[in-house]
Amino acid sequence: ETRKKKKSITTSAFDGITSGARETFRPAVKTGWKKMDDFVRMSPGRLIVLGARPGIGKTTLSVQLSTQMLCLNKETHILYCSVEMDASEIGLKSLSMLTSVDCVTPFQLSNEKLMDDVLNLAKTQESVMDRMHIFYGTRMDKLVNIAHAITEEYKLGLVVVDFISSMKPTEEHGTRTEAIGSVSKALKALAKELQVPVLACSQLNRGTNANRRPSMKDLRDSGEIEQDADIVMLLHRDSEEETELLIEKNRFGILGEIRL
Repeated sequence: ETRKKKKSITTSAFDGITSGARETFRPAVKTGWKKMDDFVRMSPGRLIVLGARPGIGKTTLSVQLSTQMLCLNKETHILYCSVEMDASEIGLKSLSMLTSVDCVTPFQLSNEKLMDDVLNLAKTQESVMDRMHIFYGTRMDKLVNIAHAITEEYKLGLVVVDFISSMKPTEEHGTRTEAIGSVSKALKALAKELQVPVLACSQLNRGTNANRRPSMKDLRDSGEIEQDADIVMLLHRDSEEETELLIEKNRFGILGEIRL
């Protein structure tokens, strides 16, 4: 009681532990992928950045992690913001992962029988896929509003942004770097405010050599992405066409690499 009566503009380390540590280190959301869960804690309030060159698999990995989370956590809902793929494309990717069936080709071939088979498959996975909310757009303010609306009705377990450099900040900025920095800070604030992990995909700089392993400095447009992120993961495909997930930054965790 005596401590509470003292007004201060700061918080002591002691009070930080006694009043905030449980909240800061809430149990991480499990992905169901043991290697990933051993390395990376997808804890509420954290910003996780996944970087890669185009075509390496950022979207595929993001959809796979989201799908696995929904399977493991029966009450959890996920908000997936995509600037390149609409709900049908993300949905078919997710369904393919759930069923181990190629659900995309029947629609590419306009094969009515095979498309009907896919629609029947979708019905068997409705309880999972109905909890993945797709926002196809680039406005940061709209994404924030949607995330808040979902939390009022459901248990939101993850927000995915695919990808960060295409999101439009709420205010005008003088440079591209400032604009992307504003988006990364808004995503970090969203994670903290809603107490959910936010997974944000990022492109790498165009000049990045395809044959060398990327590093955090290769994240496109802004060093602030690397600064704001709690975790930075980079996908790299070597000359033997094998893909690695490099854990380059991991606050309160270890660094390393996972062979995919």
